[in-house]
Amino acid sequence: MGEILSKYDVLGAFGMTLYLAFFAAIGSLVLGTVVAIMRVSPVRILQVLGAWYVNIIRNIPLTLIMVFSILGALYILGISLADRQSPTYIVDNGVRWAIVALAIYHAAFVCEALRSGVNTVPVGQAQAARSIGGMLFLSK
Repeated sequence: MGEILSKYDVLGAFGMTLYLAFFAAIGSLVLGTVVAIMRVSPVRILQVLGAWYVNIIRNIPLTLIMVFSILGALYILGISLADRQSPTYIVDNGVRWAIVALAIYHAAFVCEALRSGVNTVPVGQAQAARSIGGMLFLSK
């Protein structure tokens, strides 16, 4: 165990894991909320686009999304998320693309969790909430 700790930067790797998890969680919460709103929207095209996103992204392995984000978006399409003149360009770009890939992947799961929570509210309770909200809005 001591050999591993002396040979590798385990604490640095753990810190990077927390960094990636934190920022990917924020990104996936934002994107997942937008897609969930699309899924429960009364507009049919938004429902279809939201369902398409969830079904496609949930069925693509995370490894493939990570590989596409680095090889496809960065090297083939030339989309860079870091300053090319920076001495840490490669590391910064890799970390930022990892955050984007993790956020895109986990947003589909966040969307389904939020959508299922909205859909479990009974119709009568939703109507009561709308009537109370409408009355509060009208009284102001």
